[in-house]
Amino acid sequence: MFVRFSLVLFMMVFGLVMVFFRMDILPDKYSYDSDGYEYASTSEYSGVWVLGDSKENTARVYSILGYGYSVDPLVANLSFFLFGLMFILPVLFLSDFKGLDVVWVLGLYIIFSVYTVQYTKEHLAMLVVSLACALMVWKRYVFSCLLVLFYSVYFRSYFFLFYVLSLATYMLLVLGLGLRVKIFLIVGMYLSCIVALSILLGGDLSSIRYDMNDHRVGSVAAESMILPLFSSGGYAVDILNSVVSVVELVIPFRLVLNGSLLYLAFSVFQIGLIIFLVNRKRFVFASNAELMVLSNIVAFIFVQSLYVPDYGAYLRHVSAIVPLIILFLGFKGYSLDRRVER
Repeated sequence: MFVRFSLVLFMMVFGLVMVFFRMDILPDKYSYDSDGYEYASTSEYSGVWVLGDSKENTARVYSILGYGYSVDPLVANLSFFLFGLMFILPVLFLSDFKGLDVVWVLGLYIIFSVYTVQYTKEHLAMLVVSLACALMVWKRYVFSCLLVLFYSVYFRSYFFLFYVLSLATYMLLVLGLGLRVKIFLIVGMYLSCIVALSILLGGDLSSIRYDMNDHRVGSVAAESMILPLFSSGGYAVDILNSVVSVVELVIPFRLVLNGSLLYLAFSVFQIGLIIFLVNRKRFVFASNAELMVLSNIVAFIFVQSLYVPDYGAYLRHVSAIVPLIILFLGFKGYSLDRRVER
């Protein structure tokens, strides 16, 4: 109880510090997207929603909710802070944290607060991911699929790929097969996904990340860019680049070589969290619900590795699944779906 109370107190204090002093503490680049959505939300939108235009549709959502010139920035930030707590607090009471768990939870919440106590696309993404995961745990696959499909069509197309991979990963994990066979099948599935995407894009999967970063090469503000080993070269190069990108996103060795203390701290934190989780879980999971949460986390990070242009964008995007990571970290050992046997 004391640990949980301490976590909640820290989250309240740190979150409020971000609400009132984020602009003074963080460099301007952390608010670049937020400033754009704040301005765009003041427009009065009419007509049909634009298919695939995530920026306009996100601004449209903020506009519908009444965010604009009439909403004080501090009031808006405070509402975003409270919205984030709606996802974090239930997770804390569904979890059991011990010892070093607290370090990882605090680190995850710091990342979460930096990117969610402002205008961002991740508010809606976090809602969709959480609802979809809950529906999947409760075996409401049709409803979760429709939810993610709607979001994919109007906001982020890669979300449907994330959904399909997360569900397929879960199905493979619950098969009555040996651990090595499961890992082999899952890795094969993800490699097949890379091959399929490369074929669909005519062998230009690698060029997407280059195109996204082309105008930023050499910029100080983009020191955390993620570039493939080769800009193009067909299917084989796409596969090689994608595999390297997955490894590099999980183990950010380029950030370590960059020399920045901030990037070094993030690298140490992420690698440490992965080692801690592997050592803690040892491939033993308490319930099918825990496997479902794990499947969503793995699929989300994999899809991010295919195209995300830099670590800043990755951290912003991954803030949408921070509640799931915290839940997985402190799973008590019971199923969220009482019909699933422990």
